[in-house]
Amino acid sequence: MATYKDIVYVKDSADLCHTLDIYLPTATPPPRSLLPLILYIHGGAWRTDDKQTIPSLGPSLAHHSSAIVAIPNYRLSTRAESSIRHPTHLEDVQSALHFLQSCQQLYPGHEYVDHKRIYLVGHSAGAHLATMAVLTGNAQSARGVLGIGGIYDIPGLLKTYPSYKDFVEMAFWPHQYQKASPLHRVGDEGRDIGFMLINSVEDELVGSQQAVGFAQRLIDRGYRNVTLAVRDIGGHYEQLERPEFWNLVADFVASSKK
Repeated sequence: MATYKDIVYVKDSADLCHTLDIYLPTATPPPRSLLPLILYIHGGAWRTDDKQTIPSLGPSLAHHSSAIVAIPNYRLSTRAESSIRHPTHLEDVQSALHFLQSCQQLYPGHEYVDHKRIYLVGHSAGAHLATMAVLTGNAQSARGVLGIGGIYDIPGLLKTYPSYKDFVEMAFWPHQYQKASPLHRVGDEGRDIGFMLINSVEDELVGSQQAVGFAQRLIDRGYRNVTLAVRDIGGHYEQLERPEFWNLVADFVASSKK
């Protein structure tokens, strides 16, 4: 295992929100070998958490998936009047992806990246950002997208959890709620990409109706490669430290190999 911290993915930026960490499954991969790349996007309601919230996650995903794993920070919303809102979080994620997939960028492990096997994996608000990147046509290099405990329908989320209005209003203007929801952005983009939506029955913060509704919308619109997994794998954050989750990601990556 090799780890590289705080790599700047936006040129000339001094903002720590524009840095990412990279994990290689081995310190010295075999010469000329190509490995899948997983871009993991953290959650935290678009306002909290960072790339080190679960320190064991990057190494675990790299090891179990035999993949290069990159985990970026991105700018977060606050209560300040001048705070950023959507689509700034999404733009940062797209910048991180562009940095990683560009053949012009030199970063640790870049020579081992199989650019035909790039996967977006997101948790909670990170699942929202991962799927939005695909559905808005800004992740055309992605082979698959996996969301766990994800938010895909903002109006539906507020209907189920009215108290969540507090943090949703920090990240979005009300007129953005529908257009900024993956459920309402399903169209023609990403039809050849594999989708895997995971929800734990023990998730105390985001119920499975978000994943179920989004999966059904994708299927109804003709998306052919959609997998829904509702499992008993722990609470909203606990599940990220479970081997069951790491293995689901590994199986998803392996199943898209050809």
